[in-house]
Amino acid sequence: MKEELIASPQIVKITSKGQFTLPIQFRKDLKLDRGTYLLVNKMGEKYILIEKIETSPLEMIKEVFGKEAKRKSISKEDLEETIEKVREQMWEEINEKV
Repeated sequence: MKEELIASPQIVKITSKGQFTLPIQFRKDLKLDRGTYLLVNKMGEKYILIEKIETSPLEMIKEVFGKEAKRKSISKEDLEETIEKVREQMWEEINEKV
């Protein structure tokens, strides 16, 4: 079932920093405040704002990685060990350049 457009399409302008302002009615309808995160996705040739996100992007990444680790049967200890190895390698590379 295809959803109907509720509001008239609005044109927004992109700033030099790649930002744009959502029209006030959209912000009011979605209860968006400064600092609110929105999930953006590409569908075909269009990008759409999917939904307001109640958690930070870091929390979302943590959740995605946690689910993927569980799916691949990677234990927390294995993950922490791998992170520590990568961290050590990065420090070695940084120290070699100094």
